Amino acid sequence: MVLLGLVITLQGGVLSDTRLTAPKDFDVSLNQITDFCSDVSGSSGVRFSVAKNIQDLKVDVFVDGRPLGETLDKVAKVLDCQWVPVERGYRLEMDVPTANRERNFVKAEDDLRLADLKLKLWGCQYVASKLPYSNEPDSIKPLSGSQDSHVLTRKEADDQFMADFRAKQQKQQEFMARITKEFDDELKAAVIAKDETRTDEAIRRISALSFGSRESSLGRVLLQMSTKETEDFWNGVPFAASTIPGVKLRLYQSDFDHSGRTFSTGPDGKRFEAEYRHFVFFRYNPINGNFKANELEFDFNSAKPEQPLGGSQGGGMFSSTSAYSNIDPSLKKLPFYTQLEPWMKEKETPLRFPQVTDIKTPEWDSPWAGKLLRMGDHLRWLHRATGIPIVAQADRSVLPDYSSFGRTPPKLNRGKSTAAQDLRMLMEEYRCLAKEDSGYLLARNFGYWSRREKEVPEVIWKKVEPKDSDQLPTVEEAFAISTLFVETQLSSRETNYPVSRLNLTQIIDCLDSLKLYATFSKQQQEIAASDDGIGMSDLSGSQHEQMLNTALKVILQGYRCTYELARSLALNGFGLDQLRGIRFTAKWKPRVSNYKIIQSADGAKLVEQPTSEELKRQTLWFTFSLSKQEGLTQSIDFKK
Repeated sequence: MVLLGLVITLQGGVLSDTRLTAPKDFDVSLNQITDFCSDVSGSSGVRFSVAKNIQDLKVDVFVDGRPLGETLDKVAKVLDCQWVPVERGYRLEMDVPTANRERNFVKAEDDLRLADLKLKLWGCQYVASKLPYSNEPDSIKPLSGSQDSHVLTRKEADDQFMADFRAKQQKQQEFMARITKEFDDELKAAVIAKDETRTDEAIRRISALSFGSRESSLGRVLLQMSTKETEDFWNGVPFAASTIPGVKLRLYQSDFDHSGRTFSTGPDGKRFEAEYRHFVFFRYNPINGNFKANELEFDFNSAKPEQPLGGSQGGGMFSSTSAYSNIDPSLKKLPFYTQLEPWMKEKETPLRFPQVTDIKTPEWDSPWAGKLLRMGDHLRWLHRATGIPIVAQADRSVLPDYSSFGRTPPKLNRGKSTAAQDLRMLMEEYRCLAKEDSGYLLARNFGYWSRREKEVPEVIWKKVEPKDSDQLPTVEEAFAISTLFVETQLSSRETNYPVSRLNLTQIIDCLDSLKLYATFSKQQQEIAASDDGIGMSDLSGSQHEQMLNTALKVILQGYRCTYELARSLALNGFGLDQLRGIRFTAKWKPRVSNYKIIQSADGAKLVEQPTSEELKRQTLWFTFSLSKQEGLTQSIDFKK
């Protein structure tokens, strides 16, 4: 009670301070709170400062003609802070109980995410243990080049493949229906018993049954692991499995759509049985809680059997954050969530803003690369179209707009006739948190709490981000980002696509390789540019582990690994010891796929000539290999 009374007194102080009664306009977007306070101090003559632990908080403030003290009160409220009187002014602070409530909620959310991952992996193993073909004796023998004496038309071969595929699919569906019913019965029993814990567990078990080939194959691999290997897995040790003979952890062809007996027809009409080889590299990272499972498939009947048909980043199979997922029911009893509930009234809050929207209000181009939009961008337009004073807690996350993301730029003006309609869309479809306070609209991004520690500090953005939007970074910008940022600060999954004036996609993909290359001296760069590349003997002691861990991450992230490298790692063990012979090359060369073919001047041959877009950029190619026949390549484009 004493603390509550103190907070009320402090808030009353900034509201009643006669030095802060004059009206002041704000058009402030993604403004670091220290910069905001500095600007207010200069214009008001009152000193405003910020406690050290909250100096990277950011705000969007769009206000016309309202008393300064009133707006400052809303800034404190939207940030869960208080203005504390100090000499000659005020300091913005977040009290310890408030900070602890948020910290405890994030910890509980992380613990639940780990529990969900363990449950889903258990589900993979459970289903795999029940599969009717779980005891398949071994991977297939090589079938590439074998011929059937019967000559089939292409249609007959395709029909036979589809018949085999549908039969297998039907068998799996029937099995999954039985397993799902088993868990569904368990859920019904838990509901009848009114046992919430048992009900939640049953719901999670059922949700773990969204299985495809990756999940069932992974489950069967996990079943093969010893107690020690399982312990190592949870401690961050990476593992590899494959359908090739001789591996310790085996994948089974029957888990995949391409079962190893896929039929294709050659030009002579004879049927060939294709040979497929599958690999899965997987790892749990206890530091950030991410699980990755990179699956590769090689078709030995293809023109280039050494190249995989495709790889995929495994974080998306199980991982999620509160930036994407609903708050779990088990977390809703925590004090932090209780305080959030007034911000989640999607039907009531919009009714408090009946203002008519001037839909003729001009839009403007997004300031961010890729024309993405933050919540603050939408709120600024809403303020201009309605006059509503708006104060929001800001961050660099994109406001999800999956209907237009990646195709056409999302619109600021969504054609709504009232502020209530616009706000309802923001709250219901884009999951913004909002409430009304004395005529002001206060807003926050859903999941802001889980992004707080993962956000890149604005002081770092200021060092690398240009004022004008560029589609590609310069070499200097990319190297600056690689040395200043860490993986979790740029990962799109963790921060819901961080907006920037730079195109971050390739920087995110190549971050660790850029970090490694940035440590090289000029002489080391020259060695790395040679055909043999740079090896351990050419690196300093501090660079050794960095190169090994970089190669490990690149493999797990799903880049195009050759068959030879995948086979070597699966047979000999996928870990740092196996990678100690790795070599790294970094070469500047064109991206040939964007070249056009023209006739040479003498008409004797066709030559490649870069397109106009190619001339505006340069490409750095990174390759990791254990020998000249093995390789794992990624690349990044720079603005010239």
